[in-house]
Amino acid sequence: MTYKYFVGIDLGTTNSSVAYSRAEDSQSKIEQYKIHQLVSEGLVDALEVLPSLIYIPSERDFPEGSLELPWNDRPDVVIGEMARREWSRAGYKVVHSAKSWLCHNSVDPKESILPFKSTLDDEKKISAFEATQMILSHIKDSWNHDVEVGALEGLLEDQSLVITIPASFDPAARDATLEAARSIGLQNVLLLEEPQSALYSWIESQGDNWRDSLEVGKSILVCDIGGGTTDFSLMKTVDEEGTLGFKRIAVGNHILLGGDNMDLALSHILKAKLKESGQTPDDKQFSSLQAQAREAKELILGGDQEAVKVVLAGSGSSLFASSMETVLTRSEVDKVVIDGFFASVEHSERPRQNRGLGLRDMGLHYATDASIFKHLAQFLGSQDEEFHKPDLLLFNGSMFRAEILRDRVRDVLSMWPGDEVYELESRDFRLAVSRGATYYSRVSSGEGIRIKASLAYSYYVGVEKAEMAIPGMEPELSLLCIAPHGTEEGSRIRFEEESFYLVTGETSQFRLFRSAFRHDSLGQRLTHNEEEFEEVSSLEKSLETVEGEQYIPVVIETDVTEIGTLDLFCASVKEDEKRWKLEFQVRDAA
Repeated sequence: MTYKYFVGIDLGTTNSSVAYSRAEDSQSKIEQYKIHQLVSEGLVDALEVLPSLIYIPSERDFPEGSLELPWNDRPDVVIGEMARREWSRAGYKVVHSAKSWLCHNSVDPKESILPFKSTLDDEKKISAFEATQMILSHIKDSWNHDVEVGALEGLLEDQSLVITIPASFDPAARDATLEAARSIGLQNVLLLEEPQSALYSWIESQGDNWRDSLEVGKSILVCDIGGGTTDFSLMKTVDEEGTLGFKRIAVGNHILLGGDNMDLALSHILKAKLKESGQTPDDKQFSSLQAQAREAKELILGGDQEAVKVVLAGSGSSLFASSMETVLTRSEVDKVVIDGFFASVEHSERPRQNRGLGLRDMGLHYATDASIFKHLAQFLGSQDEEFHKPDLLLFNGSMFRAEILRDRVRDVLSMWPGDEVYELESRDFRLAVSRGATYYSRVSSGEGIRIKASLAYSYYVGVEKAEMAIPGMEPELSLLCIAPHGTEEGSRIRFEEESFYLVTGETSQFRLFRSAFRHDSLGQRLTHNEEEFEEVSSLEKSLETVEGEQYIPVVIETDVTEIGTLDLFCASVKEDEKRWKLEFQVRDAA
């Protein structure tokens, strides 16, 4: 298929953005696409960033016709900048962090629960999957509107598309993202992990001189802190037949810790100050307080303002309901953000794992420890069972727009054992991911530098040992490594050195495990140890028999797809070439 454009879509937790370049010109510069969106009642503007927020209005919230878009005169929801502004007024009507809910391992991504714990009627709530659809649909409609008026030359669905996801997304969340895109007509889609996209953006920004800053054997830490999440990844520069290349060597967990946590902490300070002055915000006003805390925090961290006024509209039914007013100071922001979330720690410290209570509220699996550097120390300390200090540092994410936070990370890393860490300078922390995705879209067509992506975990399937039955004892479980850590995406692995009996014709259990720390070889058999292995999923299934045989000799095949998922097959060793596919539901993981 011939494309007009290579397009990269950063489907962010807090903000989304789109970049593109012309396909017919290999030297075409990457341009930022401006997304049409409501910025206030009756006013549409095209902006580089689309806030990933969805406001669900009531019928009486706005005058008829005031929410009209160029392609829809009566939208059911408001997406983007106006939704962000309404968040500070009526936060209970705003869906946020939908991407984090998409990878929630205990919640059906198609269950209509958002905004979570909102007073909105259930029939108005939407699912994380629907939220993803809505944001992508808005981007598509905006782009295609520009095609209609002659500003662009080809519909979005006819272009080469790359959508970014967190490196820590599980297979179910990756599949859900693809399904959401395809459900709205975006078929030509590849997924790209955000840290890789950030590195691609850096390569693109350096032009032909990018190799001047690198040499073989250097490790690069991509430190990504956004509004809702913190992600760490390690890349390594490698020699590829005399040419410098990259390989991903480690991916951290999906940590629900970011700017939103800081905003919440600051909003509690503001609430306490209001109470001291005899003013008590209700629940709806507190949502607004959190949104305003975020805006004040960004102004203080990003500039030289010593204080920012915060004003809450009155919540009473009276037309003259009084507002509430206070200020957020630089010292308060420094105490919470710098001395709290970014407090300096030793490299040997680790995050607190639990709060000690056996029952918790339903919700997102937020980090139980707010220390950014404890999580980073844990990540760097888990590589090859020793502390791995990177050689180079690449920042990404909205939080690092503040220079003071970049300085803080460099300062703390410099205190940890190892050589000095040098920074690879990023160009724009808001837009880097979409620009890198655009670069990768061109790479996928055969041009440019490709980062070799590989599995961040080792995967194992449970095998029951053939043992004599003993009353009261279950057969011993061993684990077979079917996809070692570092296996490159796009690989098919076939372990032929050993065959197994596949039980057919009756309901049997199949169990899948993984380890972030073990680097076992393909086919290695291990004893199950709960401390070292995490059970990803299990399924019960009755497989069809072949010619009435119940026990069929098979070998194990694993497909590591280009979107980072695993397809497990049991292939008959007989000449019939029969294969059974086992699809594990990884969302059931603990």
